[in-house]
Amino acid sequence: MPVDGGEMKFFIVVLIALNAFAFYLYQQGVIGVAEESEAIVSSVDQPVLQLASERIEPELPMLAPQVKFVGHCYAVAELGKILFDQLVVRMSEAGIPIQGEPQKRDEIESYWVYAPAQETLREARGLYEKMVGMRVKDLYVIEAGKNRNTISLGLYSQHASALERLEWFTTRNIEVLIEPRYKSRDVYHVDIGPLLEHQNETMLEIMSGQFSSLEYENSSCI
Repeated sequence: MPVDGGEMKFFIVVLIALNAFAFYLYQQGVIGVAEESEAIVSSVDQPVLQLASERIEPELPMLAPQVKFVGHCYAVAELGKILFDQLVVRMSEAGIPIQGEPQKRDEIESYWVYAPAQETLREARGLYEKMVGMRVKDLYVIEAGKNRNTISLGLYSQHASALERLEWFTTRNIEVLIEPRYKSRDVYHVDIGPLLEHQNETMLEIMSGQFSSLEYENSSCI
């Protein structure tokens, strides 16, 4: 059946209207979903801006102040080997840190009294005979070596005794000299510490008891 021109125009207008309405509905649904999705993404993924003045810093835990350890240290007068060993043993038993270094030290062992070397051995023997006539004992003539022609008048452990011997000859117009004789021995300079308070109390008790004769003083713990 043939369709006239009026009916054809009517159908075209209806079709266009339906398409426009369908497009409108489609747009409304898509835009709504898109806006909702964008809002959700914005609230989840986007960082929240915050002013520096509004920021609250977390409170840090309070740290306990550090206390610097200051120990007690002592220096003990120079000791001989035997006394040093006794002190080390006693302090070690009490848990007291102690150390010492041996050092060589020259000490006077005795005093030599002598008449200085004569020009010849004959003169030395002549002076010797003179002294024997004065009832001097414990003397002899050194006939060789670096002290040749010298008359030895003895070794004295005490300086006062040597001086007394010298004065005796001086009052009789005989020249006599005194020469100290040395020997080398090990002495120990001792350091004790650093000590805690309870160690310090123990150390002082030990020093005031068994080692009361020793001299010691405070020293820096360096």
